[in-house]
Amino acid sequence: DGKTGYFIDTSDWTRKDVRWQEFSKAVRSKRQVWANGKFDIKLFLETGIPRDHLHIDWDVVSCAHVLNELTLKNGLKTSTWLYTQFGGYDHKFDICMKLFGSVENIPKDYVIEYATKDAIVTFMVYRGQDADLTRIDAEFPNHIENGWSLRDYYYHAMLPATNMFLDIEYRGMLIDESKIAEASVELTKKADDLKRQILEMLGVLDPEFNLD
Repeated sequence: DGKTGYFIDTSDWTRKDVRWQEFSKAVRSKRQVWANGKFDIKLFLETGIPRDHLHIDWDVVSCAHVLNELTLKNGLKTSTWLYTQFGGYDHKFDICMKLFGSVENIPKDYVIEYATKDAIVTFMVYRGQDADLTRIDAEFPNHIENGWSLRDYYYHAMLPATNMFLDIEYRGMLIDESKIAEASVELTKKADDLKRQILEMLGVLDPEFNLD
């Protein structure tokens, strides 16, 4: 509900502890909202939780980039200032880290407060971002003419890519070097052609103009 958080102390759970499996069963069918979920899920996978029980259905870090790719930092802490009244909630914890050196040495009360707020603000940011996607798609309908709203892009391009990269980072991937070389030549030509077309549309004569 964006108000209540829960803290589960797993410090005494072994790598293959049955309690991880109970946790896994509890979350597998839930809508999962993460903040940089690729990092967290790789840690969860080390406990033996099946990959298909952990799925990034929304990630506030990747969505922040979709909403504003010019933001210097798209992390949870930045978005917390934008979407919640808890901006700076991590300040006390940061001081504790400097004083105690590691999470293990910080008094548990501080850890519980920080970790629980982390989950709460992630959910609050998610709701704010969801509303922003709806607002942007309503205010700028022209970009939907090709069949893709900003929400469509996030759900059908960004999130599948995020989950795919998670698998690649965790398991690795097989590659065909010759195919990659062929694709590189083809894609470079397409990119150059598109750049030329865009510069012509903008009336820019300088071929070194930085489209980025």
